[in-house]
Amino acid sequence: MTNHPHAGFFRRLAALVYDTLLAASVWVSAHIVGFITVAISAQFGFPNVSHFNGDIGAYLMSQAWYSLYLISAVALFFIWFWTHGGQTLGMKAWRLRIQNEDGSTIHLRQAIVRVCFALGGLGNLAILVDPKRKRALQDRLSDSVVIVLPKGENKPLPKH
Repeated sequence: MTNHPHAGFFRRLAALVYDTLLAASVWVSAHIVGFITVAISAQFGFPNVSHFNGDIGAYLMSQAWYSLYLISAVALFFIWFWTHGGQTLGMKAWRLRIQNEDGSTIHLRQAIVRVCFALGGLGNLAILVDPKRKRALQDRLSDSVVIVLPKGENKPLPKH
């Protein structure tokens, strides 16, 4: 069990702003890879984009699988960092770390629950209802905590 304070709403919000910029770059990178892949394969007739007058972008935006692909790329960004040290780059900048109550790294299942219930950051509003424990919706449902690290301890947890 660690005795570091739990992260409050505004510190989490600041880290979220940083991470949103990084997540946007992951989104754009995934879109570029997807667009190029589909553009090349469309030259060979699959997929058939003739209904879209050859507009690959319009075709992709009409496909549910493509939206799921982009969302998954961003989700994997967060899942990777949370399960490999407990810190995204934004969290590191604001000295935050996600961990279990005992101080260990969260597991894959916990990271998936966190991504699903963070609701794009809205899950953090639950902190305002629970100011004493400072637990967001995703903290409660994944049975994890976000702590504030002292300056000298701002290091990732070892992967288990």
